[in-house]
Amino acid sequence: MPKPIAQQSRKNSRGAPARRKKRSVLSRELTVGCLFSAIGGFAAAFEQAGVTTLWANEKDPFAVKTFRLNFPGISCVHKPIERLSAAGDDLQPVDILTAGFPCQPFSIAGNKRGFDDERGVVFLEIIRLLGEFGQNKPKILLLENVANFRSHDEGRTFRRVQQEIQQAGYWFTAANAQILNTATHTDIPQNRARIFMVAMSCDHFARNSFRFPPEPRNPKVKSVWSFVDRRKKPGEWYYFSEESQYHRPFADAIEEFGRDSIYQLRRTYVRENKSGLCFTLMANMGEGWRPPALSSGSV
Repeated sequence: MPKPIAQQSRKNSRGAPARRKKRSVLSRELTVGCLFSAIGGFAAAFEQAGVTTLWANEKDPFAVKTFRLNFPGISCVHKPIERLSAAGDDLQPVDILTAGFPCQPFSIAGNKRGFDDERGVVFLEIIRLLGEFGQNKPKILLLENVANFRSHDEGRTFRRVQQEIQQAGYWFTAANAQILNTATHTDIPQNRARIFMVAMSCDHFARNSFRFPPEPRNPKVKSVWSFVDRRKKPGEWYYFSEESQYHRPFADAIEEFGRDSIYQLRRTYVRENKSGLCFTLMANMGEGWRPPALSSGSV
């Protein structure tokens, strides 16, 4: 019998939680729904952990196409979250709801307008959907955003999010948020620090008992080159031509620092990543915005 990880609660006559007998939520198959699903990162992680993904939502057509290729048996509703409806889109109740909501309004790389940015206020659509599920709302929320989210606008943004989540009926304090780095907690050689926020339904958990796992003592990260096959030359499209304004800066950097490093164009220079990790990958790099560069063996 699995060890119980959840405890039901109800209000007594004084409005305080009254304890019930512990009941394991692992006694049946757990389910997850994914908002802002992109190509399915959260879905893949939960599927690997034995949790069934019932549905997903994403507005980007290319991400939706990729998600459906990755998960052909899972419904991915293609529309903006503002038009998403629990009843209208037949969203089944789930145990866990994930949402990596837009980070641009809160990122140090953006204008940091927060909730004054239309992309920032879509967080409130998550709260709206929780209300639409009513008594069948998810037991657990898993949210993700940029590392500086907690300090954005001198902490006012995080406090607003905390208040909204608590009013929706969830345990959520500063202890429920922590910055995790891909290179620390996985074997993937990418420096990607993001804040993860976990909220627990007051209707299903008697107290705020969630704790993040400790960092591994000796993380074993794979080499970047285990993901790159330099034995086969890629197409010319992937190279800077000699006529490109970027060809010479990259060629000079590679000649100075070597062919086994990862490089990235900054505003006025080419930067070598001395850590052996890949720079943080971002969606707009696919559109040509300062993608990481490396040598295939010849410049």
